[in-house]
Amino acid sequence: MVATKADLRRDLDSIKSDIATLQSDLSAALKDLVSVSKSEAGEVKDRLETQVRERLSKLSDKAEDLAQRGRRAMEGLEGAIEEKPLQSVGIALGIGVLIGVLLSRK
Repeated sequence: MVATKADLRRDLDSIKSDIATLQSDLSAALKDLVSVSKSEAGEVKDRLETQVRERLSKLSDKAEDLAQRGRRAMEGLEGAIEEKPLQSVGIALGIGVLIGVLLSRK
């Protein structure tokens, strides 16, 4: 299955959301750490380390999935170019002309 731009955008947004959640969790844990006594600090530290490890693992998995989808999309594009090289050149030429026209208007 070829990843679409919408799929890649959705995955990227999910990773951004996970980073924001991680930041929020770290902030909350830091506040907890400051408010607890020294005897409880070890428990908070352990909980924080566990949360960070879990979030980073999830983030790493999503980043790897996104990278794989990107590689599959490139392979699909390369396959399409190899199957129809003249059509691909024509499309690239058309896009180049369109970009040139758009840029010359400004």
